[in-house]
Amino acid sequence: MKTFIVYAVCAFAGASALIFVASADWLLAGAIGAGIGLGAALFVHAFPRDLAPPSERRRRSAKARDAKASDRF
Repeated sequence: MKTFIVYAVCAFAGASALIFVASADWLLAGAIGAGIGLGAALFVHAFPRDLAPPSERRRRSAKARDAKASDRF
């Protein structure tokens, strides 16, 4: 799915969930729910890209290469 659609669906789901639970002031509940939904979408969208920065991957591969070299002797 496109990024915009993911953010829109998460914002709508969060707003709908809090509006459903709210007994008064539905507008504020919708705004807060949309913010929570957007935060969740940001976490889901950004987290997989931030698991291992390129320098960390290089460091891990260098350690693996060194470990293989030490196994030979």
